[in-house]
Parts: sequence; C-alpha cells; structure tokens
Amino acid sequence: MKRVVLVVVICFMLVNPLFAKNTKHRKKLAKQKQRIEQGIKSGQLTEEEANVLAAEQKKLQQMKEDIRSDQVVTPEERQKIKEATKEASQHIYDEKHDLETRN
Repeated sequence: MKRVVLVVVICFMLVNPLFAKNTKHRKKLAKQKQRIEQGIKSGQLTEEEANVLAAEQKKLQQMKEDIRSDQVVTPEERQKIKEATKEASQHIYDEKHDLETRN
C-alpha cells in the first residue's frame, strides 16, 4: 500500500510541473487574445492589424502543437515557445500603440 501511494505521489510530482507550464502558456495565449479583442473594441487596432495578430496567434498555437506532437518537449523547444510567445506579445503592444487607429 505504501508503495502504491509513493508511486502515485512521484507520478503526480513529475506530471504536475508539465501541467502547470501548459496551463501557464494557455493563460498567456488567452490574455493575448483578450488584448487583441480589447484593441479592436477601443479602436487601437485596425482590422488589418487585428487579422495579422490573430494569424500570428494561430501560428503560435500550431507551433506549440507541432512541438508537443511527439509527447516530449525539450528545453530548447520550450525556450522557442517562450520566445515566440513573448515576441507575439510585443507585436500586440506595438500595434496597439502605433499611430494607426480604426476610424
């Protein structure tokens, strides 16, 4: 019985960080989507800018799915996802704060 509990605890400890990272990334993507929607509503983003940002979000999600397709995410792949997410976030900021607005 103790061994079963120990195995379950060890498995949870191994899986939990992977789940947490996945959840964290999902939250970041959801936040970015929310920022794009807010930019559309406020007029900070033109329709073209919003379409480009949405396409970038889809590309980022596809990249993540492709990387995870083999069930193993290397540290290099994790860093690639992190950098792409950060870059997408910066693009959203740049587009929302440029001089183009929807009229």
